Amino acid sequence: MYTATAQLGGATVTARKTVDGDSPLGHDWTYTATWSEDNTTVTFDFICNRDKSHTDQVTVKAIKETVKAADCTTTGLDRLSASYEKDGLLATASKDVVTSALGHDYKDGVCTNCGAKDPNYKATPTSTPGGTAPDTGDGTDLLAWTVLLLACAGALTAVLRRRARQISGKHN
Repeated sequence: MYTATAQLGGATVTARKTVDGDSPLGHDWTYTATWSEDNTTVTFDFICNRDKSHTDQVTVKAIKETVKAADCTTTGLDRLSASYEKDGLLATASKDVVTSALGHDYKDGVCTNCGAKDPNYKATPTSTPGGTAPDTGDGTDLLAWTVLLLACAGALTAVLRRRARQISGKHN
């Protein structure tokens, strides 16, 4: 078995070839690996060392493994890999890609992802400058309750005066 490893464009490329001494000479493939612009696929270009006119090209989908997830403030790391077997030769390519930090997503002064407080958050005042209270959702008419309160107070006053007159009238 023959194994070759090389660094190409930031990717590690490994090739393995098993040769049986009793088999006729077949292709002796070597390859290069090229990553797509968006890192979703790898194109393997094969060429036979015995006959350079024998070539092949295969594009395969890359597999992504998250090594370290990004969070609000720190970058992450994804490991991308792809492989293809051709006539007993396992062509592989892998590379590590740094992912951007997510950034905070503040709502009402707090990050919805990590709970960090927004240093620029200004709380909304509980009342407006005109002195009116904010809407609480209670639509009850206060005038009716005020009239009822005054009626009860008047009735209580009348009962207390009558009682006071009765008591003062009995002692005279």
